[in-house]
Amino acid sequence: MHIVIVPSCIHRFARNFFSIQHFYCKSLSTNCKTAKMESKDYIIVCPQQKLDFRVPELQSVANMFGFDLTIRSKNPIDSPFVQVHATAQQIESIMSRSVMASYAIELWGSGYDWNDLHTRMKELGSDFFSPYRNEDATFKFCFDAFGQKVAPERRKILIEKSRYLGFQGKVDMKTPKNIYYFLEDHGHAEPFSLKKAFFGRLVATGQRGVINEYNLRTRKLIGNTAMDPELSFIMSNMGWAQKHKVVFDPFVGTGSLLYASAHFGSFVSGTDLNRTLLHGRGNTSRAKTEIKWRLKDENMLATFAQYGTQGRFLGVCVADQSKPPWARHCLFDSIITDPPYGIREGAKKDKGGFVKEQYNRTNVFEDLLDFAARMLVLNGRLVYWLPVLQDEYDEKQVPRHPCLKIIANSEQRLKGNLARRLITMQKHSGWNDASGRAATEAPLLDFREKVFAKST
Repeated sequence: MHIVIVPSCIHRFARNFFSIQHFYCKSLSTNCKTAKMESKDYIIVCPQQKLDFRVPELQSVANMFGFDLTIRSKNPIDSPFVQVHATAQQIESIMSRSVMASYAIELWGSGYDWNDLHTRMKELGSDFFSPYRNEDATFKFCFDAFGQKVAPERRKILIEKSRYLGFQGKVDMKTPKNIYYFLEDHGHAEPFSLKKAFFGRLVATGQRGVINEYNLRTRKLIGNTAMDPELSFIMSNMGWAQKHKVVFDPFVGTGSLLYASAHFGSFVSGTDLNRTLLHGRGNTSRAKTEIKWRLKDENMLATFAQYGTQGRFLGVCVADQSKPPWARHCLFDSIITDPPYGIREGAKKDKGGFVKEQYNRTNVFEDLLDFAARMLVLNGRLVYWLPVLQDEYDEKQVPRHPCLKIIANSEQRLKGNLARRLITMQKHSGWNDASGRAATEAPLLDFREKVFAKST
């Protein structure tokens, strides 16, 4: 086993904080339940992509802060406007972490058309609107729609019909005190027509800005299979990465998943069988460059320094995941990983004497679950990608383990018939030698073999 960086003192520091974080989470959970705050309806506006990840990510973030999020929308996948019922503090907590939420509005009214909405809003009474009618309450109106654009002429009509709101403040398009949103849902399929209208006040924005901050184009270290930043942050939220927790990636590669977890305050570490990559050597993966070899600063430590999170990097080591080197168990709060499945990078394991051999795909995932059951703390989470063929997918293909329960299973469709499922599992019972092993009810053949067989 080749150690690259192992600052053990930092690791001990991280583990000492584990009990403090448990106290913090318990206190926060208690406060959320006992605080005398009024629950209201809100609209969380999500991007019109990665639809299957909306609710699981929002619910996972809510659970991390100690509460369940009530979803009012009947089909949240069909619309980017997700209606929820929560307190203001809960919405603030969710928006402080979610990358699947663009912004949230306090819902003042909804209807199947604008006349219906205005009729309902007028029933709220003058007392409801009075706090927002002060002369110093500057404001502006914004518009958002799904299925159609809101034309300028239509915007003027919507504003004119809203004069009964009686706002006395000045319009300020740059730094208003209040921002009000007109939302229109025209559906996701033809014929497009107004299905639902919403109006409300902006209360919080999400964390989608971190996607650009961690753009792969500006990252010091990248590889052929570097994870998209948005997906990296979604996985970190599904895995409950947070301050004073320890997150581990057994197939660390260039560290994409570790950077996202460290951004949220976790101490991070990982292993990989590719010693050249972990040492920051070999051919560069950057396109359109005359430089063939990696530069001196194309390594993980320099990349963590780029993001200002080098103090949370516990180090990585060269190790074979089929033969984990860890003597102790219950070391990690989260295991967040993207196992190799043989399209760009095949799964390999150490045969001995620095000789690599093929790593059976079913064994890769079953070994991963066995490892998670042993190495996760109680209630710790395992988040990983499972590749599938859409026309052959069955839930029986998802590996199970007696100590782990499935929390979420979301699909990302890729090119053609390819897809991958983001599986989130939680350790619900303690592990020992008699706990049993992972098993797959419907094991698949080698994924690469099946993919190329389909294309011939």
